[in-house]
Amino acid sequence: MRETIAKSAYTYTSELFKMMGLDGENASTTQRIIMVAVMFALAYITQLTFRKIVSPITLKIVAKTKAKWDDYIFSDKMQQSVSRTMPSLVIYAMLPLVLYGEDILLIFCMKASKIYIVISLLSIFSTFLDGVKDATEEHNKYKDRSMSSVFQLFKLVAYFIGAIIIVSIIINRSPLSLIAGLGAAATILMLVFKDTIVGFVSGIQLTANDMLRKGDWIQMDKNGANGIVQDVNITTVKVKNWDNTITTISPFTLMNDSFRNWRGMQNSAGRLATPTLTIDMNSMALVSDEQKAEYLANNLISESEMQKPIVNLTVYQRAMLRYLQSDERINTQYNHMVRQIPSPTQGMGLTIQLYFFLKDKKWENYERNKDEIQSYAIVALKHYGLEIYQLQKLA
Repeated sequence: MRETIAKSAYTYTSELFKMMGLDGENASTTQRIIMVAVMFALAYITQLTFRKIVSPITLKIVAKTKAKWDDYIFSDKMQQSVSRTMPSLVIYAMLPLVLYGEDILLIFCMKASKIYIVISLLSIFSTFLDGVKDATEEHNKYKDRSMSSVFQLFKLVAYFIGAIIIVSIIINRSPLSLIAGLGAAATILMLVFKDTIVGFVSGIQLTANDMLRKGDWIQMDKNGANGIVQDVNITTVKVKNWDNTITTISPFTLMNDSFRNWRGMQNSAGRLATPTLTIDMNSMALVSDEQKAEYLANNLISESEMQKPIVNLTVYQRAMLRYLQSDERINTQYNHMVRQIPSPTQGMGLTIQLYFFLKDKKWENYERNKDEIQSYAIVALKHYGLEIYQLQKLA
């Protein structure tokens, strides 16, 4: 039927050109050149009409709606993708008329036009998925989750189907027959896309178990990652480190090796600080009766302890615990203590650890507050007759 319409249209246009005086040996060539020019002119006008009239109207309507999802799906990028497809549809529709009688050239141009249309439609579908992904990630429920892996899977499936359609166009076979024949090539395809398949499965596990989200602070020293997760897709997890370098890790690596996710700290009401002091054990001593009276007045010891031996380090630990409890920068709802821990090197003093949670978790403020508390703890040692352990200089 299409060939009949093309033949009738070609005959009509031939008669029309004859009426215009285009007859003779070069009439057929002139007629074809004019028809090609008309075809491209109509294709250009179609694209121009869409870009200058349809697209602006669509964007204005979308801008006036209260919904946000249409802003992403009918974005300017989507309008451009559609406008690039419009001319190919016009050319594909007019080719049988323009190249009537040139069978070999017509077949070649029709196949090229079909392939271009398939590629254009894949581009539109890809842009559509990007819009849906952006709209989904804006939703409160998915705001902290990276949906890239899911949408990349849809893209891969679409590209795979598109590749089959393009091959079927080239070899002039049904796409279904090609899909049926892919069973034997499944093993080869699995080998080729092994990393993609493993990465996708690992990405799904990371998302399903809520192990990783976009915006999480993760630390994986083995792979040199210590920063904020920027993106999670099928094959890579992109981390922006604190020194502004970018580290990419495969989801499979994250699933099989351990990594630290600081999300729990970020969502909590405090960040742990554990500054340590190494006490010179030679400065440790029993508290005198005069000192006991002072400490009793300050409620650092009890009446019953006045008749018992007590070490100055014990009093210091109690005083520092009181200091931590009174400091507004510290969240006392969480565990806080001043304790003795094993020293890193035996015989190198006695290590005291201040264990507390700071309310301000911002890096700069956290470090400043921690340093100030540690500095106070060092200076306070002198009041209790204690000293920091320091290596003696070699003579």
